[in-house]
Amino acid sequence: MSQPFTLYRSDSLGRASNCMYPHAVEVTDSASLAAAVSFDYVAVEYKNGYRNNANFIKSNCLMLDCDNDHSEDPAAWITPQVLADSLLDQRDPKCWPTPFWMSPSPFTTAGATAR
Repeated sequence: MSQPFTLYRSDSLGRASNCMYPHAVEVTDSASLAAAVSFDYVAVEYKNGYRNNANFIKSNCLMLDCDNDHSEDPAAWITPQVLADSLLDQRDPKCWPTPFWMSPSPFTTAGATAR
C-alpha cells in the first residue's frame, strides 16, 4: 500500500455491546489489514481505547460504507470515483493526500472524471 493507515481493533468479533478498541494496527499491506479486520475494528483512536464521541483523539483515514441499497441499478450506485468527484467539488484538492486505493489521485484535476 502506498499510504499506510491505522485501524484500532477489539479483542472480539461480532459482539454488538463492545466499546473497547485498544489495539492499534498500522495497515501497510494485505497481511496487516487481514490482522486488523479479523476482529471488530474502528478507524479512530479513542482515549483508553473506549469508543465514545467524547473520547475521540484522532484518525488518519476516512472509512466509508456505501451500501447502495437505494437502487438496483448499478449506474445509480455510489462508487469510489463518484465519491471522490463529490469531494473534489467541496474541498481544495491540494489538501488531500492520494488515497492508497486510487491511482492517479481523484483529488486532482488530472484524476477527476466527469459524471
